[in-house]
Amino acid sequence: MNFNWLKGSMIGEDGTVITFFFNPSTIKISKNTKWNELKAAGREQGVLQYGCGDPRSFEFELKLTRTPGDNYPKSVVEKLFKMTKPTIRGAGVDRPPKVRLNLGNAVKTECIIDSIQATYGPLFNPRDLTPWLGGVSVKLTEIME
Repeated sequence: MNFNWLKGSMIGEDGTVITFFFNPSTIKISKNTKWNELKAAGREQGVLQYGCGDPRSFEFELKLTRTPGDNYPKSVVEKLFKMTKPTIRGAGVDRPPKVRLNLGNAVKTECIIDSIQATYGPLFNPRDLTPWLGGVSVKLTEIME
């Protein structure tokens, strides 16, 4: 039997592609909405009016493992850190780089990376302490244009 599992990925503006070795086991998607209270004379409570909505945010953890001939955990973390650096500069404004997040039919959107937290271990190469296993917590915010 041949299974073709869809793997999630992140694609940077410069074409850097990170294909997930393991898909996230959980994806947290959140969105906040702001409501303005309009005060009216003679009323005990104001009337709520839609103010604006925040973009969706995504949180998930990637499990990383070394593949033969590759330093996978470290190289993935370095690619992610590179995706947080401004790429378009000018007039004193550094624009955040866009990242295309693909998680199958669940999520396909452009985002910016808010934070990355990498953890290496528990297995390391005994000769040079290169990490063989690791994990990365990623938080992104959707770009609404």
